[in-house]
Amino acid sequence: AKLSHNSTIALGEMPRRIAYQESSRTLCVLTAKMEVNESGEEEEANYLDSSTRKVLSVRLVVDKHLIDILKYHYFAVLDSYKLEPTECVASALATTFQDSAEDFYVVGTAYVIPTEVEPTKGLLCSLTNGNNPNQLSCLILGRILVFRVQDRKLQIVTEARTRGAVYSLEHLSGKLLA
Repeated sequence: AKLSHNSTIALGEMPRRIAYQESSRTLCVLTAKMEVNESGEEEEANYLDSSTRKVLSVRLVVDKHLIDILKYHYFAVLDSYKLEPTECVASALATTFQDSAEDFYVVGTAYVIPTEVEPTKGLLCSLTNGNNPNQLSCLILGRILVFRVQDRKLQIVTEARTRGAVYSLEHLSGKLLA
């Protein structure tokens, strides 16, 4: 009989997706964290309190989405990558590519626009040494981010724009299917 070991890890964030990379013995955990807006100003809600029929005054809460790398055996966070303010995590994959011996984490994202029912924007990105993600500029619809883990840090290798949210990623014949 197989034994299953379960344990709770206190991330302080809500895990959304997870991927494991054998070569670095790390977990890529895509998370969301709800925080009060930085200004702390209050804003009127767009709904009524059902018991008093009055408009409620609430603090604006924002989602912050992160890509965390955890050491596999003791689950300590080694590094984090913070996504843009309206960008949310959608998919994760640990993979290798054709003609490369390296292992990568690939993350698909979506941009959430409050007026849209379904996200129509996303981005595909990769991180590597020498690239400065702050210099990346593009009209973003969706993103796919490709990272490597080197010296216990996430490094972006590349990114690709998509015409919508990247809900699923698959490895196919040494290439990426999104």
